[in-house]
Amino acid sequence: ELRELAYLKVTHITDCHVCWHYHEAAARRVGVTDRQLAELGAFEGSDAYSPLEKDVLRFAEQWTLRGRVADDVMARLKAALSPAHLVLLAATTAQANFTTRFNNVFGVELP
Repeated sequence: ELRELAYLKVTHITDCHVCWHYHEAAARRVGVTDRQLAELGAFEGSDAYSPLEKDVLRFAEQWTLRGRVADDVMARLKAALSPAHLVLLAATTAQANFTTRFNNVFGVELP
């Protein structure tokens, strides 16, 4: 669920309709709710997300927009996730940034 939230946050920021199509379905399969999907753009003020989910979304948002993640977010994620899960979150966010930007620059459409 956390990986799909991160992927969707990047997709929301980069406006990749192809990635949103596939990852929205995947997110629903792992338990992301309609309300969470609807409030993704305003997650900071939403009570639809747990504190950990919000930090995952902050991680994806900050890295996508700024190329770095705030120290307080990293500290909380390091306390909540194993090193392997943190690396997986980073890899997912990096992959989402690559895929969404690739799709957008080349105008990839749904089949």
